[in-house]
Amino acid sequence: MIENIVRAVIINDNKILVVKRRGKNNTFLPGGHIEHFESVPVALIREINEEIGMDCEVNEFLGCIENSFPDDNGDLCHEIGLYFNVKLLNYSQIVISNEDHLEFFWSEIDKLEDINLQPSSVLDIIYSKNNSTTKFLTNIK
Repeated sequence: MIENIVRAVIINDNKILVVKRRGKNNTFLPGGHIEHFESVPVALIREINEEIGMDCEVNEFLGCIENSFPDDNGDLCHEIGLYFNVKLLNYSQIVISNEDHLEFFWSEIDKLEDINLQPSSVLDIIYSKNNSTTKFLTNIK
């Protein structure tokens, strides 16, 4: 099964909002699964509101990443991630998670390599955010 997800690139004051599962050492961008018959922007707005209780505005599409990785049970996951530039409408330096298994924090843009941001190819999308060329990246051969 292929999972369809949507992720937010939220940047304020040269920092980007990232998420970490408690007890894990990798990070990822806010967002989540797209539900059946839900548009991608609506899914992203819903996910951000569910995760941190903040309203947001979905802006330009930045790229798509096809990714495969082993889950906690060792089963191979296959996902298609759509990445968008997003603006928080009620920005705060303190972001509180509404979900017990997740923690959110702001990371310096130039230190993303230090926090094990996944999928690693998302760095290409983030660092080329001001480039008008849309990206499609994959780690599947």
